[in-house]
Amino acid sequence: MNKLKKWLIGVLAGTAIITASVVSTKQKEEPLKRESIVLERTINFENPQITLNSAFNLCKPEHLSEVVYDPDFKKSDDYTIKRFVGHSRRLIEGYLQETRTGAPNHALCVADILEDVGDGKKRITFARRNITNSIGISCPADLENSIHHEDIHARESRFGYDFGDRIIKGKELGDLFNKKEIRTEVIKAIGELDAYASQIERANRTERKPSAMHIIIAATNLCQVYNIIENAIEGRKLTSLEKKYAEAKILKHKDTIETLKKYR
Repeated sequence: MNKLKKWLIGVLAGTAIITASVVSTKQKEEPLKRESIVLERTINFENPQITLNSAFNLCKPEHLSEVVYDPDFKKSDDYTIKRFVGHSRRLIEGYLQETRTGAPNHALCVADILEDVGDGKKRITFARRNITNSIGISCPADLENSIHHEDIHARESRFGYDFGDRIIKGKELGDLFNKKEIRTEVIKAIGELDAYASQIERANRTERKPSAMHIIIAATNLCQVYNIIENAIEGRKLTSLEKKYAEAKILKHKDTIETLKKYR
């Protein structure tokens, strides 16, 4: 058994034992007090930007230039509007709305503009208000690992999308979207598979371990996305390019996915 499998099985099995114990106790004795199951938070968001800067420096992302606290979308809106000078208002509003659509489920978000994909420049990730009370970010190591998740997205935005046998960038990528040869929601889902798996793999490598809850959430999200993609492949619901993109990511994280499939 390799190191990743041993570590990941240990985290998930330990959680299963704790959960079973709690269920058994609730059945036989009086309900546990609320205080006994409250997550311990050791991260301080009194000054969110300082906390984000510290985690960014410890994470050392390769493809992000900075992480910016942006609770009201003002900074990400300004960034997007400046990038689209000369474009239609409708296009700009579409991008602005897209940043808000995923916000409730994502505490961090890379500003990714299709035309810029593959330009070689580092990206900015924006932190939303919910990062200060997310159950998946309860200690500094959780935040570092979450930044790494965004660094995976930033890598493809910076260098292009990897379809296994070729890298696709800006205009070509846009043309494929317009021709419906690839679909935004499908490519995003596959990209999340890559990011969640990378997040788990980094947690295994680093000495500063994230909390068990952070790993459980990442593993659960990875399993959910993988199940959707697997069913789409088996049901022949993906285009040939989408299938190629999915298979490249699944192969990249084969060991992690195979380990988690045991716990589905």
